[in-house]
Amino acid sequence: MEQQKRYSDYETLWNKSSQRVKHEMQLAQGFHVADIYLNRMYLDSFSAAPIVSANRNIMEISKLRVVEISKLVFDESEKFTDKLMSVYSALHSLNSAVAVIIDSDGNKVSFYIGVRSDQNTSIAGDVLESTLKGNFPGIVFDSMDVEHTSFLMDSIKRNRKKSLASVSMVPSARKKDFEIEEFVQGIEKFIDTMSGKNYTVVLLATPLDVETTQKRKHGYEELCSALSPYAKLSVAYGENESRAVNESLSASFSKSVNRSVSNSNTQSSSKSSGTNYSQNSNSSFGGGFSEGGWSGNWGGSNGYSSGSFDSYTSGTSFTQSFSDSEGSSATDGKTKGTTDTKGTSKTITLNYENKGVNILMERAQAQLERFKKCESFGMWEFSSYFMSRDIHTTALAGNAYKALMTGDETNVESAHLNIWSLNQMDTIEKIMENILYFAHPQAEMPSFEGGYAKQLVTPTNLISGHELPLVMGMPKNRYPVWL
Repeated sequence: MEQQKRYSDYETLWNKSSQRVKHEMQLAQGFHVADIYLNRMYLDSFSAAPIVSANRNIMEISKLRVVEISKLVFDESEKFTDKLMSVYSALHSLNSAVAVIIDSDGNKVSFYIGVRSDQNTSIAGDVLESTLKGNFPGIVFDSMDVEHTSFLMDSIKRNRKKSLASVSMVPSARKKDFEIEEFVQGIEKFIDTMSGKNYTVVLLATPLDVETTQKRKHGYEELCSALSPYAKLSVAYGENESRAVNESLSASFSKSVNRSVSNSNTQSSSKSSGTNYSQNSNSSFGGGFSEGGWSGNWGGSNGYSSGSFDSYTSGTSFTQSFSDSEGSSATDGKTKGTTDTKGTSKTITLNYENKGVNILMERAQAQLERFKKCESFGMWEFSSYFMSRDIHTTALAGNAYKALMTGDETNVESAHLNIWSLNQMDTIEKIMENILYFAHPQAEMPSFEGGYAKQLVTPTNLISGHELPLVMGMPKNRYPVWL
């Protein structure tokens, strides 16, 4: 019986150990999923995922409004990024996507900016033109009709479909308070880098509505709450030794004096009645001798009496009594005791900090701070796309742009570069069908066991309205090829 119990104990310990290992594996999977979500690690393999074809609703050229900019005028006393922020904020209020297109044939650089609106296309186009004129007085641009817009998109698709790259990143300024002449992250630096190259760039941002923004914000908040219990762990082991001596003295004295008074009233009554009867009889005889002879007499008598009576008695009495008592008591006491506890006075505290979890929490908290800045100027999903006839130029364009937009706070999300080449022509065509109509392509990502189901994702990062003018800027320098 004892041996059977011992085996049962071993089995219990084994089951507990197995459950602990399973729990730790689940935690590791959860941390991995959180890392994928926060750092968008799925974008590392986006180029290998199957792209979903654009539907007819997306490929409607009538939903686009494009203007070709030929001249820009800047005021040196004003920050051009703040002006662009006003332009993009106005378009965000209309739920309109915004795209900046830079097209170069090696000799001439053309600069376009366009909008897409599913419901208010004409209004969005008017807002774009009006805000450009209001914020950049002296700007010169040509509004393109549907026919010219369709011709531009077909030309880009026909001449640039041999290789394609996408850059997904969160931009950051290298200097927060900069003068316009000190700014070195302008799009003109990219144009200078790509001088003489044949390429097309599409910088695309689609707006997030308030409801979707709040859902994503709550997602980050819940993620922080779920990760926080696993960030730090403290375990303390301690033994102690103590000796306690206690002694107490007590004395008490009490005296009491009592006096009591009692009053009583008594009232009584009695009634009695009765009858009586009496009867008596007697006789007498006497005689005597004398010188003259003998004499004698005899006599007798009888009598009786009877009567009755009634009586009634009542009375009242009052009694008052007094009593006095006095007493006293005294108590003395003394208590003395000693308690000994033996042990060692050693305490060991082990602090375990999960650095990986802390980094994930820092990233989530940084995202929440960015969401606060988006309450006024909005949140966008942004990605940049680069196309050319050879993969060398495409890779150069993607890496040059990525390096240009990297700043002090870019690490809030990882940057990702994906490239598609000649052996992926079908995929490149599907991507162009989306981006040339100002919509981000979607890819089908496989499910992750224990993490998430199969889902559709885009190669985008969340960009705030403050950050958008940095990645979708306008060149400050004058280029003769514009004239």
